[in-house]
Amino acid sequence: MHRSHQRAMNLHNRARRGRHHRAAPRPLDQNSSSIETPLQAGHGEFLMKLAIGNPPTSFMAIVDTASDLIWTPCSPCTLCPDLPSTVFDPQGSASYSKLPCSSPSCSGLPHVCDPLSDGCQYIYRYGDQSTTSGYLSSETFTLGSASFENIGFGCGTMNWGFHEGAGLVGLNRGRLSLISQLGASVGYQFSYCLSGLEGGSSGSSRLVFGPSSALTSSSVGAIKLPLLINSRNPDFYFVDLEGISVGGRRLPIEASTFQFKQGALVVSEVKQAFITAIGLPVAAGPTAAGSGLCFQGFVDPSSIPTLTLHFSSGDFCAPQENYFIVEKDSRLSCLAINETPMGMSIIGAFMQQNVHIHYDLGNNLITFTPAQCDQL
Repeated sequence: MHRSHQRAMNLHNRARRGRHHRAAPRPLDQNSSSIETPLQAGHGEFLMKLAIGNPPTSFMAIVDTASDLIWTPCSPCTLCPDLPSTVFDPQGSASYSKLPCSSPSCSGLPHVCDPLSDGCQYIYRYGDQSTTSGYLSSETFTLGSASFENIGFGCGTMNWGFHEGAGLVGLNRGRLSLISQLGASVGYQFSYCLSGLEGGSSGSSRLVFGPSSALTSSSVGAIKLPLLINSRNPDFYFVDLEGISVGGRRLPIEASTFQFKQGALVVSEVKQAFITAIGLPVAAGPTAAGSGLCFQGFVDPSSIPTLTLHFSSGDFCAPQENYFIVEKDSRLSCLAINETPMGMSIIGAFMQQNVHIHYDLGNNLITFTPAQCDQL
């Protein structure tokens, strides 16, 4: 999930760092077949509710499938100008502890050792230059009615560049991500269904850890794909996108073009296909769509071509609202497909709206199922 441009730059920066500290996730003692939490839509991202400590302190955090670190602002918070009032106080929790520099978790992030306490001081920078730093620590986390002990997280005492939520929850394959740490207790599975990205509504979207009974791989329109492992970026999720059709016509793009750092070529072909199909004047100057492709005036939805993503295991026909923005009160109608700063091909949160997406990390599978998320 998370904002598309920020995610692309984060992926690029993490790839350049070449992290090789990945380890098998650690099973937890407590069994929980399914844990559900509502997601709240923000400005281009989603936030989940969780609690930390004993007694627990609740907060809302950004959910990000492109990063691993879980963190929240901690007192004394010496630089937290953009964060809300929720700040975790480690001294008020009976289950809090700092992780020593010898901890395996400490080797997974840029860090220095505090000579006085042997504490692992981390610094984590995202692609948009937002940053969190503090101490890698261990705490009890509560999701819904289930609690999990000894979860590693960043206790951030200096955090800047964040405008929503009180921290972030990483959900990639990395050692420190929440799904890796929950491990066998949730079957290495999680799923989400996103709706209302622009509406800021609460409760219509949700995140589930563990098997989800609402939808299965046999549901109508489901596509089950292998999750590919990229040796250069083993923590990230990759799928085998092979082609794109616009208006029922397959674009002349070689499958190899969808590989790492080739995304700009793909977007160029898609944009040209929409220009040809719609036939209206293209708006000049900066736009809010990200792709830079907007049309002057109102575009009749019936004239907007279909968009289909072709995978080795099947085709995904994207809902129109997932790739085209028609503002009835605006003079612009825009293609909602971004050219990422580093040229990667990314299926972002906007494209994932009203699709139930299930990750089965134990079997390296991901399932896309069309769904009306606010009705599940």
